[in-house]
Amino acid sequence: MSKLLKYELRKTSFVKVFFLLFTGLFEIVYLLSLIDNFRSEPLFLTAGVGLSMTAIFACLICGLRSIDLLYRELNSKQSYMLFMTPRSSYQILGAKVLENGLSLLMVWVFYMVLGALDLFLALVRKGVRFDIETMMQFRFGFADVTMMAKMMTIYLIAWFSVITAAYLAIIVQATLLNGRKGSMLISLLIFMGILSLFIGISNCLIRQLAPSGLFGLFQAVYSLICAVLFYLAGSYLMEKKLSV
Repeated sequence: MSKLLKYELRKTSFVKVFFLLFTGLFEIVYLLSLIDNFRSEPLFLTAGVGLSMTAIFACLICGLRSIDLLYRELNSKQSYMLFMTPRSSYQILGAKVLENGLSLLMVWVFYMVLGALDLFLALVRKGVRFDIETMMQFRFGFADVTMMAKMMTIYLIAWFSVITAAYLAIIVQATLLNGRKGSMLISLLIFMGILSLFIGISNCLIRQLAPSGLFGLFQAVYSLICAVLFYLAGSYLMEKKLSV
């Protein structure tokens, strides 16, 4: 399993390096703005927007890249090679799911730590008395740092669940069509069906069951449960229909 995981991580390493370079570029712009004591508004806005968008797109593209890899592997003429390794379909798909989960977690931790460091430098530069409480209560528009961290965590878990739903849609499509013409469209339609069911149950069930103030926690747990179910269903189909 560890070898499969390392292999999957290598396949998506280019995307991570790409966004790391862009992050470094915008971080340099931010530090220049910091040295200038934030007097240049265009410089500060460029850094802030650039770092925010890089973080968002890093999460999106890491997931989309993983989805694209699975689609190509299952719909190419060499798809049989995926099952030539002495591993079960549960391990093969599990490595892909685990890789994506770890990648999203690494992106989340990296940008949260970078954001905290940048905020710390800004507070020190402005001469604000620094402590953890002050930093956690610092507000960006309508939300403070604590609320933003919670929102980002919930959205990231939901995105992870959406990725596993896409895995299941691709596996169902490969089982039915096996790379024939129109398979991409069928994958999209199956994915939209799974996603609609996922969101529909979430809106009906979670809103009724979740106590006031705990909706986000219930949503995160529900997303993780769905991700596990999507993984198990996809692995079962791969084992019974594709690996034979």
